Amino acid sequence: METNKKRILYVEDHSATFEMVATLLSNYQVVRAANLSSGVELALDEYFELYLSDYQLGDGTGLDFCRQVRTFDPVTPILICSANREITKSQVLDAGAQDFLSKGHGFIEELEPSIDRLVSEARMKADAAHQGTDFKARQAAFLAVCEELEAHDAESAARLDQARQRRERASERRLKAKACRAYLGASGTRREFERLWSMTFRAELLF
Repeated sequence: METNKKRILYVEDHSATFEMVATLLSNYQVVRAANLSSGVELALDEYFELYLSDYQLGDGTGLDFCRQVRTFDPVTPILICSANREITKSQVLDAGAQDFLSKGHGFIEELEPSIDRLVSEARMKADAAHQGTDFKARQAAFLAVCEELEAHDAESAARLDQARQRRERASERRLKAKACRAYLGASGTRREFERLWSMTFRAELLF
């Protein structure tokens, strides 16, 4: 079933290219972001096993995507692909990605094995780091969120409900990003954080 497949976020501004790659990666659930900003937003809001990004995006580059994602998610592997021959693997690694594939000869054959390898390596590292660190990670995330909440001034109750809802969503994203950084920094896993955020942290800290 589709819901049992590992999820990949693919940041690609060309729909035809996305459809081709999604077909090639039929063993994964591939979610599309059409530009840099929507890709970063989805990476913050949802859990993925891997981020796949083209280099040329409508509102930035794949390197920009790497740098922005690494501000709140230092763990999930990133794979950059590009037909631009001026882009080097060292540039991609310096930006925070794990690997680079050129959209040239052999790209189709190399894509899925590269993704399989990166996902497997990330899972093994996460499993090893997670042993015995769950309580510490929860405590770090809880303290980080409390610290952030205390820094915010109380907002006026007279605001329109629609505006209030927009502010609450933005505040929740900021809190989630800070909690995620703390959780991952304490050797927690992104998968476990997303589960706990939905089940525990969000309910306890936002309501």
